[in-house]
Amino acid sequence: MHSLLRRTVAGVALTAAAVAGTAFAASASSAAPPGAATTSASRAATTPPQPEPGGAAATATPNSTLVAEVAAWVAKGGKTQLTTLGTDFGALEKAANAADMPTMGASCDQLRRDVESAQAYAPIPDASAQREWAAALAAYARGATVCVGGAGAANVELITQAANEIMAGSTHLDKVTARLNDIAGS
Repeated sequence: MHSLLRRTVAGVALTAAAVAGTAFAASASSAAPPGAATTSASRAATTPPQPEPGGAAATATPNSTLVAEVAAWVAKGGKTQLTTLGTDFGALEKAANAADMPTMGASCDQLRRDVESAQAYAPIPDASAQREWAAALAAYARGATVCVGGAGAANVELITQAANEIMAGSTHLDKVTARLNDIAGS
């Protein structure tokens, strides 16, 4: 179970890197140095969670029960949710880099549906990770919805707003990654 959890943490980090890299502009991907995604993923996977005021217990060292519960969440569908979102972000980035507005709109609509599915899936059995996961999904939902309209109207302001929401979601996903890494490392 621990190895599945660790592999999933690495997948979350790569998803976060993909999300952060989706800036809806070809220049962003062409300007990135080789290995930039790996550097972002490594940073996301190794950044320790920051305790929140009054929330020290939520980021306490996990016990074996929590490790088993989170591993079960991963194995029973959490990994699928994360992989699906990663696929969506890859498709969205490809469409955005090609300036293909109809495909970008369809990719955003697929992201919106998959975020809804992830929101309906069981919560992560760790309060700190779940709080950040819910925040990430909420930001992704807002971004995907705005993106559908922006791509349909070829409206740069809406597309920029969507990108900002999605990148805000990535910030929360980075925190999920850090917490899951903390749990997996115990």
